[in-house]
Amino acid sequence: MATKETISPGSMTQAQREPAVQTRSRRVAVQLKVMLELTSGNLVKAIVDDVSKDGFRLRTRAVLHPGQTVFMHMQRERLTCEVRWVSRPEAGGVFIGAAAAPSW
Repeated sequence: MATKETISPGSMTQAQREPAVQTRSRRVAVQLKVMLELTSGNLVKAIVDDVSKDGFRLRTRAVLHPGQTVFMHMQRERLTCEVRWVSRPEAGGVFIGAAAAPSW
């Protein structure tokens, strides 16, 4: 039977005691109307509330799921995105692929 090793807080390094901090890109508050193209081909309306070079937060009536690929249409761009979290009606995601950094 395997035994569990107990580590006291006093014997841990500072890095072990503190959770890793993930740095995020600067987010910009916006109100952008976009269309989301689902993998089914259906188009649904959404509003992007904030955006960074890596990702976004939006509101939509569409049912989205973490891990889902969607295509965000805005102006003349079609951006490939992956949904990372959902808390209806909000969802957040990241830009993926060659056009990961939108030109807006």
